[in-house]
Amino acid sequence: MDLNQNSLNAGASNSNPNSAQTATQAANAPSRKPRVLIVGGGFAGLEAAKTLAGQGVRIDIVDPTNHHLFQPLLYQVATASLPAPSIAAPLRSIVRDDLDTRVFRAKVLSIDPVAKTAQLDTGRVVEFDALILAAGSQTSYFGRDEWAARAPGLKTLSDAQKIRRKIFEAFELAEGACGPAAKAKLLRFAIIGAGPTGVELAGALAQIARETLPGEFRSFNPADAKIMLIDGGKLPLAPFGEKLGEKARKDLEQMGVEFISNARVSNVQEDFLEYDQGGQRHRLDAQVILWTAGVQANPIAKSLGDALNLPADRAGRLAPNADLSLPGAPLFFVAGDLASAKGPNGAQVPGMASAAKQMGRVCALNVLRALRNEPTDPFAWKDSGSLATIGRGRAVAKFKLFSITGHAAWALWLLAHVYFLVGWSNRFATLASWAFSLGSFGRGSRAIWREEDAPIIECAPTPTSATADAAKSSAARPSSAATVA
Repeated sequence: MDLNQNSLNAGASNSNPNSAQTATQAANAPSRKPRVLIVGGGFAGLEAAKTLAGQGVRIDIVDPTNHHLFQPLLYQVATASLPAPSIAAPLRSIVRDDLDTRVFRAKVLSIDPVAKTAQLDTGRVVEFDALILAAGSQTSYFGRDEWAARAPGLKTLSDAQKIRRKIFEAFELAEGACGPAAKAKLLRFAIIGAGPTGVELAGALAQIARETLPGEFRSFNPADAKIMLIDGGKLPLAPFGEKLGEKARKDLEQMGVEFISNARVSNVQEDFLEYDQGGQRHRLDAQVILWTAGVQANPIAKSLGDALNLPADRAGRLAPNADLSLPGAPLFFVAGDLASAKGPNGAQVPGMASAAKQMGRVCALNVLRALRNEPTDPFAWKDSGSLATIGRGRAVAKFKLFSITGHAAWALWLLAHVYFLVGWSNRFATLASWAFSLGSFGRGSRAIWREEDAPIIECAPTPTSATADAAKSSAARPSSAATVA
C-alpha cells in the first residue's frame, strides 16, 4: 500500500464524512510522502509504527525517553529481579530498518489541530498530515499530588530505580538502627492499591524478605519485615472477579502479606500514612510507602480534547469514534491508555498491553485507509485474557470462558511475558535472570546508590556509668512539673 500525496484523493468516500475533504486538501500540497506523527513509543505507538513501516509514509515518533518500556515487568526492576536494560529496548534500534521513520526524544507540549503541528519541549515544531496519539498514562494521586514525593508510583525506569533504592535502603538502615522500635519501623512496607502492580510488588517484597535476604544481616531477621497491602475494595485484583481475588488474598497471606481491605487512605507523610476503615481512622508507621492505586491519561490528551471541544473522562481519556478517530478530526486517532474505547459488550477496554497493541495496529491501518480516502474499519477488541503473578508458583489467569491458578497460571504468565518482550537479547537476558532467581532465590540487581546523602537514623547516646547514676539520682527527686506521655 504505497502512498504519495498525489494519490490521497483516490478511492471511495471514507466512512467518516469529513475525511474526503481533509484528504483532498492534503492532496493539493506539493508531491511528497504523507507525514504521520505518533506521540508515544509504548505498546500502541510502537505497533502503529511497525504497521506503517514501508507503506509510503514518513513517520515521526515522539517520546520523552529513547526506549520502548515493557511496563508489565517494571516491578521486577523495582524489586531487583531484572536489570533495567532487560525490559527497555532502544526505539531507534527497533525502527532502524525503515529509513522513513524518525525518533525525537522530546515531550509534546501542545498540538495545533488546525495547523497540524506539534510543539515539542526542545523548541522543535513537527508538522503532520495524520496523528496517532498514544502517549500512555501516568500515576494519579486523585488530586493529592503532594503525596508523590512520599509514596512514589511505578511507571518509568526512574520510578523503578527509586523504589528499589528505598526498599533495600530500608534493610541497610535497619542493620544499624538502635532498638527494636526503630528496626520495626524500618522493616514495615506499605503498598497502596491492590491491582496487578500492587499485588506483584507485595509478593516480590515478601520473597525478598523471606527468601533472598535471610542470613545476610546480623542484628535482625529480614523475614520479620511486615508487608501491608492496602485497598479500598474487599479483595485484591478486583477486575479478575471475586473467585480469583479470594485466591490472590489467600496466596498473599500465606506469603506473609497483610491485606487491609475496605480502607481509604486519607493522609500520606514521609514515614507514616493514615487510612479510614469502618468509620475509624488508623495510623500506620512505615519507612517505605509505595503507590499503585491509580493512573490517569497523559495530559496531552485533554489538551488536544480542549482544542477540539471534546470532553475527557475522569481519567483524562478521550472517547473516539468506532474507528478510533476523534470526532470532527478524521485523521486524528487515539490509542492505548488515552482512548476510552468500548469492547463488544459495551464495557471499557482495559488498559493492557494486548489491547494497546490492537489499537495501535487498527489506528495505523485506518490512517492508511483515510489517506487513500478509503472506508475505515471499526476497532474490535479481542480479549486475550488477563494475567497476574503473586509469587513463585502463584498466579491467576482469567480468560473469557475459564480461569486458572497456581503453577499452570504462573508458567503461562512467564511464557506470555517473554513472548511480548521486544528483542531476542532482552528475552534471553530475562530468562537468564529468572533462571538465576529460581535456582538460587537470589536477586542479581540489588546495587543501590543515590546522588544525595542517604538518610541517617540517629541513635540516642549510650549512657556512661556516671551519667546513668546521675539519671537515677534525678529520677529519685520529686518533680514540680507533670509529664504527659
